[in-house]
Amino acid sequence: MSVTAKLVPPAPEKPRVVLEMDWQTAELILRMYPPPTLFGAPERFPDWRPHQYEALCASLASTKRVVVHNAPTGFGKELIACMEALMSGRRAVILTSSKPLQTQYSDEWGMLDIRGQNNYPCLATHPGGEFFEEDSAPVMVDEGPCHFGKECSLKSGGCVYYDKLRAAPSESLSVWNYDLWLSINRFSPPHSVRKVPLLVLDEAHAATDRLLSAMAVDVAQWDIRHILKTRSKLPKAEDPVAWSQWAAKYRPTAANMADVAKATGDRVRASKLEAFKRALDGLAAMDVGWMGEERGDHFYFEPIEPARFAEQYLFAGAEKVVMVSATIVPDTPRRLGVAEEDIDYFEYPSSFPVANRPIYYLPTVRMRYGMDAEDTRAMVRQFDRIASSRIWGTRGVNHAVSYVRQQEFRELSEYAPFMLCPKSGEVDAGIAQLRATPPPVILNSPAITTGYNLAGDDARWGVMSKMPYPPTQGNIFKARTEADPRYPLAIAARDTMQATGRIVRGADDWGENFLLDKSFARLIYAERDLLAKWWLEALVRVDGVPQPIRR
Repeated sequence: MSVTAKLVPPAPEKPRVVLEMDWQTAELILRMYPPPTLFGAPERFPDWRPHQYEALCASLASTKRVVVHNAPTGFGKELIACMEALMSGRRAVILTSSKPLQTQYSDEWGMLDIRGQNNYPCLATHPGGEFFEEDSAPVMVDEGPCHFGKECSLKSGGCVYYDKLRAAPSESLSVWNYDLWLSINRFSPPHSVRKVPLLVLDEAHAATDRLLSAMAVDVAQWDIRHILKTRSKLPKAEDPVAWSQWAAKYRPTAANMADVAKATGDRVRASKLEAFKRALDGLAAMDVGWMGEERGDHFYFEPIEPARFAEQYLFAGAEKVVMVSATIVPDTPRRLGVAEEDIDYFEYPSSFPVANRPIYYLPTVRMRYGMDAEDTRAMVRQFDRIASSRIWGTRGVNHAVSYVRQQEFRELSEYAPFMLCPKSGEVDAGIAQLRATPPPVILNSPAITTGYNLAGDDARWGVMSKMPYPPTQGNIFKARTEADPRYPLAIAARDTMQATGRIVRGADDWGENFLLDKSFARLIYAERDLLAKWWLEALVRVDGVPQPIRR
């Protein structure tokens, strides 16, 4: 088949500062800079990578409260985050969304690492502890006696979790996960974590989702009926004000039941009732800025817009905020309520050669809900054409987007015998199996987006058959889209960049990505400001399947 390749037109001017420099020139210039170790970096950072020093200087010199770094894979974001704190003398808190990255910061920089209560053993329930019982298994801190009306002496000294919380305000560097940071700021007494001079949001593309998740309220109908013993008609999910009024009526009852369970020492019942009371507290605080939907037996609610809660719970009054990610764009801080005049946005080129990381847009079918069987077969046939010239001797990834699509490929593709199809919750095991299985093998999963590293021979090609819109059927999606028509496109753009970034993890690595859904055209041609420049420069439109990269 003859293939016509057309470079996608360059992106229009955007409100960004793009720091560009020839890679070899950058390396020469960097030799003139003092090494990171001179400023306090660990010995494993003897040199600056290209553009790191310029990025650090730009960030330190900025007079804006929020500084955003769009730094591609391989840039070395960790060094920028920590060196700003060291060189500015500011006490800093670094937030991550993944435990491995949190561990990396802690191990490499020796900083205080703070995690949720369920990560630490309750020493009071271990042998020698004041609440040790031979016939009861030790528990973690989140189930410790201090949560059930008991005065524990370790809470003021000796409990790893509470000791770390007390130490945090005096530590120059500490690393937290988003979920704990948001929970502390939302539920703990005011000033339990002192306002920080410098807040660094690593993996900042995930900040909005983590904030919305932290604010979410989830309550089961079974709990309502069996805890409150009520058979009264419940409000409709799409009426948050009615739910707020309903919850305010039953909160005192739930609080009293939780107190009684604590007093009697029934830890299991007390824990369940405390969670139920907290859900009612969340429901009672809702207003017209929320939306809900039924999910099976549950009522689930989220704020429509995250911006109204970002300052209080995410930024938490920080003097300066640095946001770092490979897929963050100017739209990201805007969704968190940051005014354009309060942002400095810096974007950096990729150190990975474009020839090693092509992203082919091969428009095939417009994927949509309820599409006919022939269109589905046409998409699978296109996938098979790509696989036919690449599968032998390599591993690939099919980003199925949903488990329904995963099953369609499993049933219709002629390469189904080579597919690994992990179920929901089994992705880590699926990736381990991919690495352990000699080629040819294809990982067919909708969950290989952020947080996975498929470098080198782990995967040499990937296919996105459908643009990753968020689920469109629920009330929350509809309300959010009504408030911001570009919301679904922003999510799709972020997830597309994340998914296509799973392969090619180094300057000498190589691999190919394919976009097949015709719906990608809107992103590529009309909404390009939602896509990073390093990603756009690798994008090529093709009319047929090109020859594979061979190294």
